[in-house]
Amino acid sequence: SQRSMAMARSPAAEGGPYVQGGCRPDLGPVLTGLVAASSKGRPIEDFPTAERGLLELLRALERAYSEADFQAEVKRVHEEAAGHTVRMLAGLAPLATSVQDPIFKSYGLPTGGRGVNLMKTAAKSVGQRSPAIKKLSGDLRELLGLEREEVPVPLFQDRPGGEDPWLARAAKWRENVKFRVERLRRLQQKQAALQGVQQACVVHNGNWAPAGTSTFFPSQQDEVTNKTPMGRPPDLFEGQSSVDRSFGSPEMMVTDRYEMNMWLARGLTKYSMSLGDEASKRLFEDEMSSNTSNKKFKVIYIAGVEGTGHHGFGPMLNYPAVCEYGQGTLNWWRSLREVLMKTAPERRREKLDILLASMNVSQQPHILIESASYPFGEEGRGRWIGGCEDPDALQREVESGNPGNSVDLAEFIDLFQEHAEVKVLVLHRGLVAAAWSHKEWDDGLEEHARILALFANYITTVLAKLEPSMWRWVSYERVCDAHLRSDFSALDPLADFLGFDREALQRSFKYFRPSRKNAAAEMSQSNLATIQAMEATHAGKWFPSIFPEQELSSVGTHANHDDPEALDSASCNQKLEMLLKSLSKVQRDAWDDVKLDSDGDNADADKLEHLQTMLSDDQKFLLGKALTENKIFSSYAKSNV
Repeated sequence: SQRSMAMARSPAAEGGPYVQGGCRPDLGPVLTGLVAASSKGRPIEDFPTAERGLLELLRALERAYSEADFQAEVKRVHEEAAGHTVRMLAGLAPLATSVQDPIFKSYGLPTGGRGVNLMKTAAKSVGQRSPAIKKLSGDLRELLGLEREEVPVPLFQDRPGGEDPWLARAAKWRENVKFRVERLRRLQQKQAALQGVQQACVVHNGNWAPAGTSTFFPSQQDEVTNKTPMGRPPDLFEGQSSVDRSFGSPEMMVTDRYEMNMWLARGLTKYSMSLGDEASKRLFEDEMSSNTSNKKFKVIYIAGVEGTGHHGFGPMLNYPAVCEYGQGTLNWWRSLREVLMKTAPERRREKLDILLASMNVSQQPHILIESASYPFGEEGRGRWIGGCEDPDALQREVESGNPGNSVDLAEFIDLFQEHAEVKVLVLHRGLVAAAWSHKEWDDGLEEHARILALFANYITTVLAKLEPSMWRWVSYERVCDAHLRSDFSALDPLADFLGFDREALQRSFKYFRPSRKNAAAEMSQSNLATIQAMEATHAGKWFPSIFPEQELSSVGTHANHDDPEALDSASCNQKLEMLLKSLSKVQRDAWDDVKLDSDGDNADADKLEHLQTMLSDDQKFLLGKALTENKIFSSYAKSNV
């Protein structure tokens, strides 16, 4: 509310020991340095200053959260969620953001989720030494109707059931784990090629060593951090020493299947609750059938450099795959990545053959979707730090066995062509936006852009040697544009290329979330100029320029805007309609105070600014699009061109 914003900016909120000379230093860089030091086990520099600044920030939030209007909205969200955690958190997010963002800005923190994560991580670290910070953090959570201590819901829950339907289905699936192990063991024994092979499969990597961790199956003694790729696997057998945990054993394959199903169900539920509920039924309740139709094993690789949209495309494509293949959908497969990233190249073919036979992919319908980006993960990134300016980097990565600590794409295709129909979908995005997506990685934004340019070169060299029918590329920007126009059939060519049901992909595409970041506006002009020049220098050698005919060309193509009648008011008001549906009661009251004419020019500037302080990043994006499209439509209507 306006009162809470005023309180957040009041002298009382800005007072205290953190203000120096009547001016508050930016707290954002202070907390960023604190978090970086804490994550690396280093002592926190100037702890008292960080503590004072964090206290002021949390107190400003406490005052804003305590406002009567805000508390009424919190109560409404909890009542509508009816005890459902996911719905409750989804409802609280835009409400809290409308209050948090203006306060974050005044303290020099990033807005939205990045600011929340920075504040929470810093508060947790400082709270270990500061009882006042710990208490105030708990008070803020209570004002949001949450428990004082944040207790993350584990991916693999031991308790039966859960408030989310997919967790209950997963628990029921897990109850029959012994039956599943024995059934798979019998199926394996029917395949003579497997007899005696698993025990013989002891991999010796010789002089070759993987970058980062040596395995995706860390022991209980190995440290696992938030940077450890894939984390620790689930233990379905509660540490039983008699369980066969050798590579390809029935116990390990059932564990892999359970982990993949859990990962898919959780990801799709986060993407869309309705799609997640439907998918979890296919993953945990519908048993796999034998491959009576002789459907061929299908393999899809979603390739692209970091920041080109893997996290958006992943769940969107997983949904039609799960609809068709159910438990036969293989994604985030730990054992496969062990083969492709942690095994010496000369042993990969043998080990992959064993893995696929162990998972029984030829006897039941299966689809594999792999999507490791280039580069992959946060470990061992020093090898390619010179990026595209290092003349030897590309050849060094090709010869490494795992370019960018990721999958050797050419090898992947060669290995799987013996077993399956292989398709490669390559994601492309402008270098400025792609670099900004993970701007905090590597030694800086420009350095990160050079690394992305290097791996765009790598991907292009691989694609140049492939059969054209095997691969296509798609523009992230055009897909976002199609989504913003609600042109959900725009991805029909993608469905046809991958062999997916068109209607299933259209339904999934509706829940796609285009990025709301404005990289060009948010980065410094110096960074922007350097990266734009870098892209201008190298883009002519990348696959979009060399192979324009390989683009899924009808994806994101625009309607005919040469005809003024094509810009009907319903289309132009589409963003406005989406915005209005998302507004809370308090936000809607502020909206009603703003008077717009058809040009969007005659709004009260102060009221419009006040409204914008209450909107989340997504809502601000929609407001900007609505105002811009209104102006375009009005200009067309008035012109004689």
